[in-house]
Parts: sequence; C-alpha cells; structure tokens
Amino acid sequence: MLRLVSISLVAGTLLAAAPVAAQESAPIGNQFCNKDLQPMIDRRGKIALALQAINKRGRPKTFEQAKKTFNEFCGSLSSYIENDKKMLDYMQSNKEFCSITDENIKQITADLSQTQKTKAKICSHPPRQQAAPPPGRGGGGPAAPKPPVNLRLQ
Repeated sequence: MLRLVSISLVAGTLLAAAPVAAQESAPIGNQFCNKDLQPMIDRRGKIALALQAINKRGRPKTFEQAKKTFNEFCGSLSSYIENDKKMLDYMQSNKEFCSITDENIKQITADLSQTQKTKAKICSHPPRQQAAPPPGRGGGGPAAPKPPVNLRLQ
C-alpha cells in the first residue's frame, strides 16, 4: 500500500561534490558553504534512509500498523521536503559565493517537486479500516439483474 517513489540521493551527491570542485577558486567561501550545507546534506541522507526502511517493511497486517506506518512515512516525507526547501533556499541565496552550479539547483528543484508530488499522492489518502461483512450473509457481489418484464417465451 505504501510504496515510495524512488527518492534520489543523486542531488545530495552532486551538492557534496560542488563545493569541493570549486574550492580552488574560492577557498574561504567554500569553507563556509561546506560548513552550512553539509549538515543539510547529511540530514537529507538520514531521512531518505528512514523512508527507505519504512518502505521495505512490507504491507502492514493490521489497521493500527497501517496507520502508524502512514503517519511515520508522511512525517518523514514532510521533514525531507522541509530540509530540501531549506537547502534550496541556501543554495539560491549563496549561489555565487559558494560557486553552486545551475545544474545543482535544477536537480534539487526537480527532486523537491517530485517529492512534493509523491507526498500529495500518498499522504492525502490515509488508511481506512475496512468494515467486516455482516454475519450470516454469504457475502459475494450484487444479485444478477432481473430480466425485463415484457419478455415472453413463445
């Protein structure tokens, strides 16, 4: 029921490499940028691992387990989105100073958009407890429709 659309860590890898690649041109700026960005990248990776662990648990057996999994998954997904927004804001604000490329910003923007779509799709439909069939009835589908009244055999 709860299957996570693949959350990419590629952007995190690209972001981690970007300040190192630009270190030659602005060593002081990148020292500050690494100090600010690295905790966000690390948090992003931890949340992604938590989401993957939730996803690997398999289908819940009870309604209470489904409800707990749903709340845990959607809460983690919200944290992931907030972290990405914070990281994107930092990247856009410090693009020149940190030598962040347009590709890095496009990647994190695309990932954020995909994650928001995933959250909207999955988290807008909480699990519902299915009603048990009434006792004493055989269950099954609806009865066959009655034939038209004016049908006559000849």
